[in-house]
Amino acid sequence: MKSCLIVEDELTCRKIAAAMMRKMGFEVRESMSVPQAIEEFTQKVPDMILLDWYLPGLDGLALLKYMQHIKPEIRPLIVMCTGVDDEVNTLRAMKKGADAYIVKPLKYDELEACLTDLGLISKSDDSSTASDSQ
Repeated sequence: MKSCLIVEDELTCRKIAAAMMRKMGFEVRESMSVPQAIEEFTQKVPDMILLDWYLPGLDGLALLKYMQHIKPEIRPLIVMCTGVDDEVNTLRAMKKGADAYIVKPLKYDELEACLTDLGLISKSDDSSTASDSQ
């Protein structure tokens, strides 16, 4: 089973994202901050990280910077997730190491398409349909 670390300070957003990831077959761990995410990461490397940009204290870009020092063979895929739909921020995140960028509020079909494009899932991995989006 693939694993996901969700780094999101807003409880509702984190729980919605976790439910979506579980529905797609992921084992999910949750974190509310960058330091907590690094601790989770060092305990067990996930296959992917769903990363909020705006976090208290250190932001998502700080975690991207940390991940630049991880050996490529164990570095998880990182999907940056934020409420800001801005081309400049998208490019910044991608240059810092994000593998994808999606905008909140999360939509199941968009998240599924993103993870499919990254090769983390195939449409057949999930028995639901896009009409089940949350």
